[in-house]
Amino acid sequence: MIAHLRGRILRKGPQEVVVDVGGVGYRVAIPVSTFYRLGDDGAEVSLLTHTHVRDDTLALFGFLSAGEQALFEKLISVAGVGPKLAINILSGIEAPDLVAALTAADLAPGSRPRTWWLRSPPPTSPGSPASPGWGRRPPSASCWS
Repeated sequence: MIAHLRGRILRKGPQEVVVDVGGVGYRVAIPVSTFYRLGDDGAEVSLLTHTHVRDDTLALFGFLSAGEQALFEKLISVAGVGPKLAINILSGIEAPDLVAALTAADLAPGSRPRTWWLRSPPPTSPGSPASPGWGRRPPSASCWS
């Protein structure tokens, strides 16, 4: 696993940076908050990284602070949240604000958790039909209003 990179910025964009470490360029996905705190091309940079390995991919995700990295790793531990979604979440809200919102269970007005339809209790006796909504797909968008 690659846990840390130190080198020079070859190029950067809002979603990624390429860091030259000893002549090897590493492409690292970053949140927008990290992008704004990085120096210009050619500047020295030190990134904490999370290495994500799948059958077909080896991807690096970089952070300037340990707190941002820890929050990223908490996010990807949630079922249905992969590393790209976690980076997008961190790009949309500063880490301290996200922690405060999650701690307060702050949902947008009128919103409900996405999995509310799975919360029906399972059948109580063998052979009884499943309760409405148990294990079914989410209802149509019209019921959300």
